[in-house]
Amino acid sequence: MEIFEGLNEKGLAILNGDDKLLYGLNNLLKFRTVFYGMEEGLDYRAYNVESLGEKVLHLILSLKEENTG
Repeated sequence: MEIFEGLNEKGLAILNGDDKLLYGLNNLLKFRTVFYGMEEGLDYRAYNVESLGEKVLHLILSLKEENTG
């Protein structure tokens, strides 16, 4: 994928885990990945997402260990 060109094995990709195409690459990539989104089981999960205006978003973000139970 073009998005990963130039990223070496020590690199880090922060990816939208709600995107099934990107999340499906999880075990195929040669560099570290961190997935975020609203689905359970991601590295960082957003919930109680609320728009507070055009440029403001309020949400609660939890780490994977906290959002699996």
